[in-house]
Amino acid sequence: MLSIIIVSYKVPDLLIQCIDALKKTDDGHIHEIIVVDNDSGDDSAARVRTTHPDVQWIQNDSNLGFAAAVNIGLTASHGDAILLLNPDTIMTGSALSSIARFWRNNPETGIIGGKIINADHSFQKQCRRRFPNPVSACFRLFGLTRLFPHHPLSVSYEMGNENIDTACEVDAVSGACMSFPRQLISEIGMFDEGYFLMGEDLDFCFRAKLAGYTIRYIPDAEVIHHHGASRKRRPIRSLYYGHIAMARFYRKFLSERYSRFMDIVVYLGILVRFLGLSSACMIQTMIKGR
Repeated sequence: MLSIIIVSYKVPDLLIQCIDALKKTDDGHIHEIIVVDNDSGDDSAARVRTTHPDVQWIQNDSNLGFAAAVNIGLTASHGDAILLLNPDTIMTGSALSSIARFWRNNPETGIIGGKIINADHSFQKQCRRRFPNPVSACFRLFGLTRLFPHHPLSVSYEMGNENIDTACEVDAVSGACMSFPRQLISEIGMFDEGYFLMGEDLDFCFRAKLAGYTIRYIPDAEVIHHHGASRKRRPIRSLYYGHIAMARFYRKFLSERYSRFMDIVVYLGILVRFLGLSSACMIQTMIKGR
């Protein structure tokens, strides 16, 4: 059985669409669907219980963040394999059956991720990634990817030179559509709750790789993702947590490998990027408010 865990926050319409799509793409096997709500404070619970009474609803009394909510869902789940889905995703075609079939044929794999696309069917590059290193990270943090878009350091992280329709081994996949066997949790632990928003998927994949597991991208499992639907309500807050996550990942896994000078460069790059993006966000908000 596949346990499908959805962490939801203030997106009731998209959540219903997500569950509707899951049931339409069901492969005939019995799967459990668990929604963990991070205190949305809206009618999400009532609507799901009315339209999908078979879905297990777990209500948190506060917003615990993505990682903590995932861990609550993992504790409540019973499947041999887990599928994490964002509530603003729509599984298309035979995506669910592709994931279930993969686990039947490849139980030794650590983590898989699907092909994630935008509503306009453009590809979301971060659904398959290489692990960052200080050099490639600084190249992105200081905005050099915009000046040199075809440089190897610009395309390596998001695998820009790889065919998006070819299954392949990767370093990391997105938590918006991530699947793994229950056994993996017992070996590497649950998600790191030190990440509130973003970064926890990269951390989980990094630990799986350290434990010797492979991570694969399977384009047959195609998912439409209305990227950041809940984050758009408070964009600067989301930017803050995203950049805090970058710093945590670097400090946790990479800092000891490099010099103190490189630490300063990386943390400075994170700060500069956050200040630049948050300033641009505030300016856009002011313009829209006029």
